[in-house]
Amino acid sequence: MSTAWDPGQYLKFRDERTRPSIDLAARLDLASPVSILDVGCGPGNSTEVLHDRWPAARITGLDPLQPAAIQIGAPLTVDFVEVGEGEARKTYLAFKAL
Repeated sequence: MSTAWDPGQYLKFRDERTRPSIDLAARLDLASPVSILDVGCGPGNSTEVLHDRWPAARITGLDPLQPAAIQIGAPLTVDFVEVGEGEARKTYLAFKAL
């Protein structure tokens, strides 16, 4: 039995898993952010929510997944970055400093 994370299995419950991202994005009082970092973007469903809410922002999706595991629908202007599990915090701090 494989214990690998399966984005297809995760997205079987896409609506339920995406609802918290939709609710949170609606509550954020940001007029027009220039850059957004989606830490732990998974297959990209939360990244789509961010892109829909702020289409002009440069969005970076950060996750230890292989880029092939990203399963977004429409073509988005998003940079997906694959990092090791221990690298996410270091990358976040570097992004924050920009």
